[in-house]
Amino acid sequence: FDLKLSAIENMLVAYESSNPSDQEMRSFLGKFEIQGNDALKPMMMLSGGQKSRVAFASLCYQKPHVIVMDVII
Repeated sequence: FDLKLSAIENMLVAYESSNPSDQEMRSFLGKFEIQGNDALKPMMMLSGGQKSRVAFASLCYQKPHVIVMDVII
């Protein structure tokens, strides 16, 4: 990711071949609690957890065949 770009801009650049709309990316990032101004500010201004959610959203946008399990024993 380019930390000077917003989460939306990074997602649009990463997936420009599928030609997503700005609104589609905002909606998708919203599913990962990246909403409102957080989706528009440069990623360098996001917390570590927010950056992780953007990275996870980017992985999920590809629709991979994986299962992520979080188990606490």
